[in-house]
Amino acid sequence: MDYLIIGNGIAGTTAAENLRKADDNAAITIITNEDTPFYSRLRLNEYVAGKLQKDALIVRKPEWYLEKNITLQTQTEIKKIDTENKKAVSADGKEYSYGKLLYAAGSYPFIPPINGVEKEGVFALRSFEDADRIIAYSGDKESKSKKRVVLLGGGLLGLELGHALIEKGMEVTVVEQFPRLLPRQLDCDGADCLQQMMEKTGLKFVLGAKTETITGESCVEGVALDNGISIEADMVIVSAGVRPNSKLIADAGVKVNMGVIIDDKMQTSVQDIYAAGDLIEHNGRLYGNWMIAMEQGKLAAQSMSGAEVSYSGSIMSMILKVIGIDLGSVGEIDAESEFECRVKNAENFYQKIVCNNDGKVIGGIMVGSKKGFPQIVKAVNNRDSLDVLAELCDN
Repeated sequence: MDYLIIGNGIAGTTAAENLRKADDNAAITIITNEDTPFYSRLRLNEYVAGKLQKDALIVRKPEWYLEKNITLQTQTEIKKIDTENKKAVSADGKEYSYGKLLYAAGSYPFIPPINGVEKEGVFALRSFEDADRIIAYSGDKESKSKKRVVLLGGGLLGLELGHALIEKGMEVTVVEQFPRLLPRQLDCDGADCLQQMMEKTGLKFVLGAKTETITGESCVEGVALDNGISIEADMVIVSAGVRPNSKLIADAGVKVNMGVIIDDKMQTSVQDIYAAGDLIEHNGRLYGNWMIAMEQGKLAAQSMSGAEVSYSGSIMSMILKVIGIDLGSVGEIDAESEFECRVKNAENFYQKIVCNNDGKVIGGIMVGSKKGFPQIVKAVNNRDSLDVLAELCDN
C-alpha cells in the first residue's frame, strides 16, 4: 500500500509513525510546504524570545525519517487532489500517487477584517517564517525604534508570545474581545487569578474590547478600540485563533462544513481519504488541540491500515505552563448554576472541580499549580464520583 500524508504537523507525523508500525513494507510519503521537518509550533514564542535556536524546536530530525523509511517532501505545495486517479499534484506539476491519503494540513491564523490590517508591522505567528519576520522587525533588546506591541487576542499562544516579547525588552498590551482571558479553558475567577499573576510579569490587558482600526500611514502607529481607547504601538500581532486549511480538500469534492467532516473511522466523504488534526470536524465539533491531534493521527493510521476504529470524540484537556504559571483545564468548566462546584481561591492559586447533577466529575481547572490535576483528568474521563477526589477537595 502507498500512503500519502499531506501535512507534517503532530497529526500527520504521528500517523506516519503508526503506519510504519503496522506495515514494515508500505511506502509512506509526507508532504509539507514548509522547509523543515516536524517541529513544535507551541515553542515558537521561545524562538522569538531568543531562548532557543531553530534546531532545538525540530522534534523529528532527518535521521528519524531515514530510520523509519518515511519520505519527507519539504517545500512542496499541493495544488490539486485528483480523487478519481488517486494522485496529488504539486505546484510544479509533480504527481504523487496514493492508495490511501491522510489530509492533515492543519490550520492557518485567522486575521479579522480590521481596518488597516494590511499595514507594515502587522504579524501573525504560526510558522518559522512568521517568527523570523517578527524577529527581524522587532530588532534586538537594545533597539529603541520598535518597542511597543499590541497583541490582539488573549489565547494561549498569544499570551506566551506576549511574555516572550517582554523578555526582549518590549512593552506589550493584550487586547481581548472577551471579558476574560482563555475563555475556552478558564472560568471568570480562574481567569482573574491568571491575569493578576501575569500582570506582575509586565503584561498589560484591555478586556472586553474589539479593535476597530490599526492606525498609521503605511506603518503601524497604534490601534483604536471600540470603547474609545487608543493605544500607541510599533507592532501589532494578531492572535485571534485559527481556521481549518480545508480549501484544497473541499476543491477535491470532500465534504466540508466548519472543518473537514470525518466519520468514526476518521474517513472523509471520499473513499480512501482520511483526515486528522486541527482541520477536522467530527459530530459537529472542532478541536484544535495538540494532544487530541496526536490521538487522531494515531487512530487515522490504524484505520488506514485496516484496524477496527471507532472514534467517539475527545474530551478537551490541557496541562501546561503559561509564562511559567502552571495551568490545567479539562472538560466542562463553565457549569450551569445547579451543578455542584468545589472551589479553592487564594493568591496565586485557583482550583475548581465541577460535577453534574448525578455527582459525576465533568470538569476541572487549576491555576498556579498542577499538583493533583492528572487525578482530575482521570476522574473526568472515567465519569467518577467526587469521592475519588476527596483529598484534593479537602486539602
